[in-house]
Amino acid sequence: MARSKSFDPDVALRKAMQLFWRQGYEATSVDQLVQAMGINRASLYGTFGDKHALFLKSLDRYIETVLDPRLAALEAASSPRAGLEGMLAELAAFAAGDPQRRGCLAVNAACELGARDPEVATRLSAQAAKIEAALAALLARAIDDGEAAPGHDPHALARLLAALVDGLRVRSKLGAERASLEGIAATALALLG
Repeated sequence: MARSKSFDPDVALRKAMQLFWRQGYEATSVDQLVQAMGINRASLYGTFGDKHALFLKSLDRYIETVLDPRLAALEAASSPRAGLEGMLAELAAFAAGDPQRRGCLAVNAACELGARDPEVATRLSAQAAKIEAALAALLARAIDDGEAAPGHDPHALARLLAALVDGLRVRSKLGAERASLEGIAATALALLG
């Protein structure tokens, strides 16, 4: 008969995700993970695999619990423009209000590992494509509804906004104030017409 786990794997994974988000992949040791997760090494390896596998599971969890809900909120907004305004305002507020200045785990992972870890790059490229597609659809609706100037290419605007969002997250790590981040967001929205 298999022994039952004396810990909740979901809680342990959330704790690992938070540690990777704060420190990055390379700066996080297995000893730190074990301590943060409240489990022993055998439980870590038996449940999650090695450090790299745990990082990939943490990145997947981040996408599911942080990034995907933002996309859902964008799509559920009362109008395309309201969705964009809400998304950018929430990002600025979160980024500036985070005392640890963690930025975004996905952006952090792209900067740290994207060029040399194909599994990370594949996940992040898929997520970037998903974000750009959602933004392009929203921007096409904004143009159709008269909330953005006609003549814009929604796909080009989506790439621009996705890059802007990534840039906001990087600037937040550098200590940018909320007013500065909101100003960047407002300028981006003004470009829509």
